[in-house]
Amino acid sequence: LDEETQTEVYSFGALANRSGSAPQFARVPYWVPGFEQIYPGQDFFLAEMSPQIKDNTLAIGIKTIYNGWNFDLSSTTGKNRIDYYIEDSFNQSFAGSSPSDFYNGAHEFSHVVNNLDINRTFYDAGLEALSVAFGLEHRTENFVTEEGEFASYGDGGSPDAQGGRTGSESFGGFSPENASDDYRSNIGFYTDITADFTESFLVSGALRYEDYSDFGSNVSWKLSSRYKLADDKLVIRGSVSSGFRAPSLHQVYYTATTTTLTTNGVQQNGILNNANPALRALGIPELDAETSFNLSGGLTYRFNKNSGITIDAYQIDVDDRIALSGQVTATGDPNSPIDQTLENVGVGSAGFFLNAIDTRTKGIDIVYSYSNIELGRGFLSGSIAANFNETEVQGTNFPAFIENNDLGDAIFSREDISRVESWRPQEKVVATASYEIDKITANVSLMYYGSVTYRHPVAPINGVNNDATYGGKTLTDLSVNYAFTDKVNFTLGVNNLFDVFPDTFAEAYASSGGTPQDRNLDFVGRFKYPWQTTQFGIDGTRVFSQLNISF
Repeated sequence: LDEETQTEVYSFGALANRSGSAPQFARVPYWVPGFEQIYPGQDFFLAEMSPQIKDNTLAIGIKTIYNGWNFDLSSTTGKNRIDYYIEDSFNQSFAGSSPSDFYNGAHEFSHVVNNLDINRTFYDAGLEALSVAFGLEHRTENFVTEEGEFASYGDGGSPDAQGGRTGSESFGGFSPENASDDYRSNIGFYTDITADFTESFLVSGALRYEDYSDFGSNVSWKLSSRYKLADDKLVIRGSVSSGFRAPSLHQVYYTATTTTLTTNGVQQNGILNNANPALRALGIPELDAETSFNLSGGLTYRFNKNSGITIDAYQIDVDDRIALSGQVTATGDPNSPIDQTLENVGVGSAGFFLNAIDTRTKGIDIVYSYSNIELGRGFLSGSIAANFNETEVQGTNFPAFIENNDLGDAIFSREDISRVESWRPQEKVVATASYEIDKITANVSLMYYGSVTYRHPVAPINGVNNDATYGGKTLTDLSVNYAFTDKVNFTLGVNNLFDVFPDTFAEAYASSGGTPQDRNLDFVGRFKYPWQTTQFGIDGTRVFSQLNISF
C-alpha cells in the first residue's frame, strides 16, 4: 500500500490436482455377454471411473482512491479440466481384442472475468450518509468436450462380438460427433445507491443490466431496507428483488452416453446437448434464461457482546427453471420422431435439458451464535444453525409436440418432480462448539439431515408402492488442533464419529409399506443403499490428519 497515493496492487491464485475413483455396478454375463474373453474365470467385472481433475485460478488487480472515490480494477482467470478414464471395463464390439482400460475424453471449462468497481460515501448530502456504487463486468466463457480414444466409443467390428453394444461399459467415450469447442461472452453494468436517512433507517436500491452474446439481455433489480431498534440490539430488514440466470454452457452443450440397468435390461442411455438438431425435430426449444422474483425479511437480535440470533424468511419464485428431463424411450413406431431421434443417436433412451418447470421455494433460516464465553481456563464459541424449506413445482412448460403426444410424464414424471421437491432434506440443523485452551482447540459438530423421499415414475396402484422415505440422521464430527507456533498447527479429527449410514432400501421400503415391486430400484438387489437420493454419503467413519504451514 502506497500511503501517499493510497494505491494497492494485489494478486492471488491456486493450483489443484485431484484423482477420483468411482466403482460402477457389477456386470454379469447375462447383462454383458462376451466379457469372459478378456476376464477369463471371472463371474463378473466391476468397471471403475477414475477421473483426473485439474483446477487453476489467478487474479490480479489494483485498488486506488482518487478524489474520495474508491476504484477497484481486476482480472481473474480460471480453468477446470476433467480427463475421464474407465478402468476394468469392456467394449463388446471388440470382443476378445477389447482393452480393459480406456481414455474416454475430457471436459474443460475456462473463463476470464474483468471487473471495474467504483464507489463513494457522501456525508454532506442532507442525509446521515449516501453511498453510491457502480461498475461493469466483462466475462468470456469457453466449454470444451474432447473426444476419447476410438475403443472407448467405437465399433470394433469383431465377428466374435456378442450383445451389439459399442463403447466402454458404464460410460462410453466422447466421439468426434460429441467433440465441441463452445464460447460466449457477456457484459454487465450495475449501479447501487444506499441512503442512510438516519442512524437507524437505511434504504438501498440496485439495478443490473447484462447482455449475452448467445441469447440476449436482461435487467434485474433489488430494493432493500433496514431499521435498528433498542439501542441497535434489534435490527429488522427486508428486501424484494428480481433474479436472472443464464443457462450455463454445460447445460447447453453437455452430452454423454452411459450404460445402465433399465426395465428392458442393460441399455445405452444418452444425454443430448440442447444444441442438437434432433431436439428441434421434437419441438424442444433452445434454452432460455431462468428468471425469479424474491421476497425476504428477517431480524437480528444481539443479547450481549458474546451472543446473538438471526432469523430470516424467504420466498423464491423461479420461472422457466432449467431441469434435466427423464429418459425418453422409444414408442415402437418407426415413423415416430422419438424413435427416429433415438435411432440416429444410437441410444435406447435419451434425456436433455429444457426450461421445464416453474417452482416456488419457501424457507426460514435461524442462527444462534456465541463466542468467547469464558469457561474454566479456556473460551467456548460456536453456533446452532437451522434451515427449514419447501420447494414446490407449480407448473410445467412443455412444447406443443410434447403436449399433443401426451409425453409430459416421460419428459418430467413424478420421479423428476420429486427430484426437485423431496430429494433434498427439508430440515437441516448444524450445531458446532469450539473450546480453546492455550495452544489446543477442540471442535465438535452435530449435523442433522431431515428425511428425503423418492417417488417412482408410476404412482402407487392397487397397493403396489415403489415410493420410499429415508429417515433423518445425525452425524458427529470431532477434531483437535494443536498450534506449535503462530504459523504451524496440526489437526487430528474424525468425521462421522458414530459410523452413521443412510437407511437401506429394505429399511426405507419397510417403513413405506413393503418391498419395492420395481427391482431396478436397487439394481436387482445389488445396491444396499439408495442411488437416487440420499442425505449424505456412505463412507462411514473417516479419520484424518492435517498439517498447516503458513508463510
